[in-house]
Amino acid sequence: MKKVGKIIGLITAVTAVMFTGAYAVWVPDAWDVYPEEFYKIYEVSSKYTTDKMDKEYLTIKNFKGKSYKTGEPLAEGMDLKTLALKFREDSGNDDVVGWIYVPKTNINYPIVQYENDTDYYVNRNYWHFENKNEAYGFPGVIWVDSFCEFDKLKNFSENTVINGHNWENYKGLPTYPEGPKINDFRDIMFSQFHSYLDYNYAKERPYIYISTLKENIILKIFAVYCTEEEFKYYVTNLNESEKLYILQEAMNRTIYDYGSEVYLSDKIFTFSTCTRAYGKGRQDQRFVIMARPLRDGETIDDSVTIVKRENYKLPNLKKLDNNK
Repeated sequence: MKKVGKIIGLITAVTAVMFTGAYAVWVPDAWDVYPEEFYKIYEVSSKYTTDKMDKEYLTIKNFKGKSYKTGEPLAEGMDLKTLALKFREDSGNDDVVGWIYVPKTNINYPIVQYENDTDYYVNRNYWHFENKNEAYGFPGVIWVDSFCEFDKLKNFSENTVINGHNWENYKGLPTYPEGPKINDFRDIMFSQFHSYLDYNYAKERPYIYISTLKENIILKIFAVYCTEEEFKYYVTNLNESEKLYILQEAMNRTIYDYGSEVYLSDKIFTFSTCTRAYGKGRQDQRFVIMARPLRDGETIDDSVTIVKRENYKLPNLKKLDNNK
């Protein structure tokens, strides 16, 4: 199989899962603007659990007078497809196609997909309720690009793009030397992904668990970076040269070297959200995490070592007159 990493000699190899912020909108104190939506999200993430989840990260205590503690596990091990099927039935939402869970975060949500319209869920929740004031987006959902195959891994698109809002966690490099917020329960949807800008946080969370309605998939992260909007990492159906380009760019841009080999034959998963790491006054920056599925014979390695890189490629952002 053809390896990617040695072409530029920075990381041994690559596969990608990315989170895009093309749809996210920053709202200060969003939990005050949409308290009921936050409560609904907390209820989902604390109720739909398995017996192997890190439940301390899913427990919300004394927030706005309400508490949410994880209930009885609905599945054993990491059988996320059972959670997806259960939520699909409970919510009556046939757009539910899977589940995502990231250990040691509060990311524990259904994944939805709307046919032929990736923008459909930008301002909606899991029950199709739409925020009519579209200037603010919505606490929202985790949604997969409409043109991705999302059934069985062998049939997946070359690049599976999964989106989620980042409501409040925007601090990071280089604008905020103190770094991002860490494990703030108010940072819902994909907000806690932004905490991967912190080395220790990223080091302790090298895997992402997802499912379809038919199978569970474990993903190994290989790249974490900020990028300009013009880098089209979010293209789903790629030929070999297009895929090679995205992987090379990811290896150039990643803040950490995960030492993870990746082949062109590997499927790419792309989780993306927005950021303000390079200034609050601009909408043209994105935060991306990329990963690949574990291959046959690979197992979870609790001793994963990552190395912070010194000369990673920075976003090529245009100069703004009123950048804040």
